[in-house]
Amino acid sequence: MIKPLERCKEQVHNEGRSVGFHRCTRKAVRDGFCNQHHPDTVAERQEAAMARYREAREKDPAVRLEKLTQLLNECPLVLHPPNPNDESGECICGQCDWLRRVNAVLNKP
Repeated sequence: MIKPLERCKEQVHNEGRSVGFHRCTRKAVRDGFCNQHHPDTVAERQEAAMARYREAREKDPAVRLEKLTQLLNECPLVLHPPNPNDESGECICGQCDWLRRVNAVLNKP
């Protein structure tokens, strides 16, 4: 049995349906926390989870449609029609990268 002062100081949920908390039963390894509850370890796990979430969100068709809708609402071609003498499709002003941004959204796997 681990002595109370050697236990992890993180408060964890009780098992079952109750709303109580108790101290983690694992042995404190670093700074009074076990390996699972140490703030550095928790931060690493949260970063990895957020990276997976962002990656999944970028592939979500609803998010891509939302980005495309925003780009269509910003369409500079209404203000800057394409130069008829230029085959590249660039705007007359030469500064609009709107078409490149739309193609980037459409061509993502």
